[in-house]
Amino acid sequence: MSEHDDRLADAVNQEPIVYNDCTQSELMGSFFIGAFIGLTIGVVVGIVIGFIMFGIIIGLIISVGVSWFAMNWLKHIRQKFYLTWFKEKLFLFKLSIGMASGKFIGHSERFGKGARRG
Repeated sequence: MSEHDDRLADAVNQEPIVYNDCTQSELMGSFFIGAFIGLTIGVVVGIVIGFIMFGIIIGLIISVGVSWFAMNWLKHIRQKFYLTWFKEKLFLFKLSIGMASGKFIGHSERFGKGARRG
């Protein structure tokens, strides 16, 4: 094992960046989504007005706004709902359109004292 190969430290520091209540992967996702949406709109605006560089500048400004909106949306959703709400909503959406197979609850069993009466 070398000096730079520390699996415990890598596991502990997997998501070290937290900004505006978002982890590193959520920050990168919001930046990439914002850049894609903003630059797409900016290039279209640049083609329409005939000056593409001005459109790209407008697109970069839009991408900053979209990234900020996505981070604040994630922050408010996280404060309102529990941690795995998005995965469950995505699974239920896939299940409703027929893309997911299987049951939502895989195993259910009653645990308790005594026999079940009634």
